[in-house]
Amino acid sequence: MKNKILMTALAFFMVFGASAKNDSEKSHRVIFEGPYEKSILFGANHILGNQCDNGGWSWSGHNCDNTPSNILNPIADGLLEATKVTDVYDFLDGAVKASDYFLIETQVGGSATFPDGSPELRDITPWSFWKLSAATGDVTYTEWVETNFYQALMAGTYGGNMDTTAYIGTIRPTSPNIRTWDLAPHLLAAERYCHHNISAQFEQALLGSLDLIEFDTAIDVIALASGVQGLADINRLEFPAISNNSNTDLTGMTTLKELADYLLSLQNTDGSFNWKSTATTNGEDTQTTAFAVMALIKAEERLQNGDYVAPIEIAKEWLVSMQLPGGGFMQYPGAPENIEVEAETIQALATEGIYDRIFQGQMECYVN
Repeated sequence: MKNKILMTALAFFMVFGASAKNDSEKSHRVIFEGPYEKSILFGANHILGNQCDNGGWSWSGHNCDNTPSNILNPIADGLLEATKVTDVYDFLDGAVKASDYFLIETQVGGSATFPDGSPELRDITPWSFWKLSAATGDVTYTEWVETNFYQALMAGTYGGNMDTTAYIGTIRPTSPNIRTWDLAPHLLAAERYCHHNISAQFEQALLGSLDLIEFDTAIDVIALASGVQGLADINRLEFPAISNNSNTDLTGMTTLKELADYLLSLQNTDGSFNWKSTATTNGEDTQTTAFAVMALIKAEERLQNGDYVAPIEIAKEWLVSMQLPGGGFMQYPGAPENIEVEAETIQALATEGIYDRIFQGQMECYVN
């Protein structure tokens, strides 16, 4: 039987430095019912404690002189997942604050704009904003994406003169591993905004990117995991054969099961995944393990074969072992913390893999 630990949110925040809220809608206690809730709570509180007044973060610590916009959405996603697990709505407030800061940075002159002054969305922004609107009931975020991204793509005016095809062509053309990583969130996001044709274009681009993953180079495992998750997100169980020149093991694969099984074959005995597939010593990496966990969970949802359940759990246990006493997570064993990686780790720990059976067939769009 799982242990239950009852802790007041007030006491927790007094110890770890975040202010407790008096609003009746805020949580006043947290009940830990699973093996990872405590780690998620400590990690999310560490993130919240390092949030700057403008809503942003630095890569580590509390350096508010440098709060890059490209890390806002992944960190906000981590706080959203922590809110679901803990019912501490201070975390949701932090996600809203971060997302509002991103909107500011997309105004003319901000750091997230194209040269013509139009908004430049990061790869996960459409999906992150969809989840934020679902969590808050505030459609500001989804309406902003619809207007500034999807409608602009369809009109051929995104970033000045780009349609979906042109935009896809700009996504990391010289960095194939990051290209796969960046493409993956777009498939499900476009489905959720009811743009099936755009999703189909992103799907074809993602499938093409699997041919181009450069194995034995940095983040090849994240690229592979992103491919698994992107295809699993839209329930794509079969696809045209992969033809990858750098890894003949992938060549000829035509199913999500084959792709996920290959990802699983790269797991270390301690549960971790390496920063590149051919690393033999000291390759364990927190971010890579988090992305592999999320991909395998989504694959297990779709395939429902039970093959990935135990490996997912030992990977989560390894992630917890990377947590520092202050709540942050090391980038790799012995390394300093990184707040974006910490948020991605929280997402991995918080994901339970509850399959949405209503949409398991055609993945119809919905807005709530």
